Amino acid sequence: MEMMDSKQELLKGPSIIPIALNNLGADHYYPKREYSFTQAMIAMAKETTSDKVDIVQAGNTVFLSYKRPKNSMVGRIFNADTPENFVTNLLEYISYLQKKKITNYEVYVEEILVQALNSFKTVFENIDADIRISRSESGEYLMDITVGKEKVR
Repeated sequence: MEMMDSKQELLKGPSIIPIALNNLGADHYYPKREYSFTQAMIAMAKETTSDKVDIVQAGNTVFLSYKRPKNSMVGRIFNADTPENFVTNLLEYISYLQKKKITNYEVYVEEILVQALNSFKTVFENIDADIRISRSESGEYLMDITVGKEKVR
């Protein structure tokens, strides 16, 4: 798995997505389609130019999200950072969600990021956000974040 420590080198957003896509495969990001890497990159290029998409980079992690009703968002995470830095990047993104008045965020995450979140559980105990991770029958991890009002960062 290719990772770049954002404390050493901060990548530009457009280079993070292909790294993450290559690391996890097109089926992670497009599970209902049988895309090759190239087809997934074309679909992602179209998606990132949509007016409906919200894209934020924190460290070497890109959060691609769509607004839903009732101050909620659903998205995908493209991570090319270390698992430890991902935790910091997620905190930064939660702070961003607070500023946008988003109260709920759902996203599928890969196992290595779930492990990182579990390793740094105490960090999340001290912030105004509730992070729940469940595993589907197909083995995917769904992270559901309820964002509180107290400032995270």
